[in-house]
Order: sequence, then C-alpha cells, then structure tokens
Amino acid sequence: MTTIRVRTHLDSTTVEIPELDSMVGKDVEIVVKEVPKCHPDVQAFLDASKNLPPDMDFDALAKMVNELREISTI
Repeated sequence: MTTIRVRTHLDSTTVEIPELDSMVGKDVEIVVKEVPKCHPDVQAFLDASKNLPPDMDFDALAKMVNELREISTI
C-alpha cells in the first residue's frame, strides 16, 4: 500500500496534488487535517522539504544527520 503525505497551505477548494498522479484510477482514502501553527524555523524546514526529490534516500539522510549531531557535541 502506498501512502503520500503532503503538507501545504490550502488556498482554495480546488486542490491539485501532483504526487497523486500514480494513484489516479485507484481506490484511495483522502484525509484532510488542519496542522497547528509551528515555530517559523520549523516552518522554513517543512517548506524546504517540499522540494526534496521523490527518490531521496532517507536512510542516508538520517545517517548524515546523526553524524552531524555527533560532531556538533564534541
């Protein structure tokens, strides 16, 4: 089963979600939930994450973050 999570600002009642192209023609469940406001730094991070490539290696990213975390505590 494929799950896609999209965080965005809703600007109209007509929503285009390009990430759903692969699901066109399939039975899906769509859930819309308001996200509470967050710190501006966190929002900047979330906005930047919208531009990640779809084939991003998140395991490699997590490893890099952990390595940077270790270096920063020395």
